[in-house]
Amino acid sequence: MLKKGHFCSLISRILAGLLPVCTVLCLAACTTATKYEKVDSLSSPIIFALKTQSESVTVNLHAVIVTDAPGSWKKRALWDEYVLSITNNRSEAITLNQPVLTDHLGGKIEPGNDPWELEKRSSENWKHYGEQGLSLAIGGMGTVLLADAIAAGATSSLEGALIDAAFSPMIPYLAAVGVVSVQGANYINRREIQAEFTRRSLVLPATIRPGEMVAGCLFFPQTPGPQNLSFAIASDKSDTQLNLKLTETPLGSLHLKPEKVENNENTKAPAP
Repeated sequence: MLKKGHFCSLISRILAGLLPVCTVLCLAACTTATKYEKVDSLSSPIIFALKTQSESVTVNLHAVIVTDAPGSWKKRALWDEYVLSITNNRSEAITLNQPVLTDHLGGKIEPGNDPWELEKRSSENWKHYGEQGLSLAIGGMGTVLLADAIAAGATSSLEGALIDAAFSPMIPYLAAVGVVSVQGANYINRREIQAEFTRRSLVLPATIRPGEMVAGCLFFPQTPGPQNLSFAIASDKSDTQLNLKLTETPLGSLHLKPEKVENNENTKAPAP
């Protein structure tokens, strides 16, 4: 029969043996790629309610969702999501073609249909804007977590040797399981993000029948200080271009750092 002190010592050694195992599993759980993390939006996006209308075609910009802001559904999403609806009040069908967003420097930006390619474009664009001297600001920059290795103390007793012998061989196996689990989680998360991105996207070109309204989202690479969002609309009778002027709205300063503040750190390109 074990004495009380001996029993407590044995339990302590068992817990000490489990510590490296738990550490491996916890670190593996924390290494799921941030770019593949989907989050539940806890608040509604900021509503802009901008409208432009011409020849009985109405375009409404309801909101713009940016990274880690209200309405955001992906962690550190490196894109700008424009929530729109287009109504055709004509007596004939129209075709909504690819829109163009004009950035702060007058460049023409087209939307994308692949979330991972959009993130690459955002990173490249930020380098370009920084080289052009723009003072940029991006919200929700990811933080890097650094974990220190935990070293277990050596044991000299028989119980300690037995415990080490029991748990030590498990650590490489559990580490491998942890890596596989992370890869599996990344795969599942990536598929979920792709599915949500596709569900929300406004697929263009789109044919809109008389009296019909279509709604969805256009995803642009992160674009500082957007000036104008233009739409090319075609029909059998005429072609029309509609423009949403953004300079006189809060969007006119999107991703731009206030001139009074100088900090070159924020002009660094976000990693895709």
